[in-house]
Amino acid sequence: MRRLAWRTGTTAEASFGALVDGEQLPFTGKLKGTRFKIYPVQRGRIMPMPCIVGSVVGSDSGSLIYLRGRPNTSGFLSGLAWLGLGVFVVLKALPVQGPLIASLFLLFPLAVLAAASLLLRRECSMAYDILQADLGASWERHGSSRLSE
Repeated sequence: MRRLAWRTGTTAEASFGALVDGEQLPFTGKLKGTRFKIYPVQRGRIMPMPCIVGSVVGSDSGSLIYLRGRPNTSGFLSGLAWLGLGVFVVLKALPVQGPLIASLFLLFPLAVLAAASLLLRRECSMAYDILQADLGASWERHGSSRLSE
């Protein structure tokens, strides 16, 4: 947890550090006890960054770090907005176009959600790689990802 704490700052610390010495911490977030909730620092990306939730568990061979990536609040809300827009358009088009044509209007919002899901998966994988490099750990994929120090 100490190594992770050195590489994680508050949002203000990450922003101020980049202004003063040009170096940014890779994560912002909160660490409390053996649990943490961190966000990768966004560097020129337009997609919402994931929230990485994890916990550290001691074991005989070292520490196990269980990770789970999920969309942050803005990513979740934008997904709901796209889905709501699709449902709204379908309901408005249903009396005019019929059920088959109206349901085709859902394809675009569903494609946006699928693309966002794939990008979220990629960003989580990149965050796991940064954690692996920073902590000197190896990681395995299970139901949720697991790092071992």
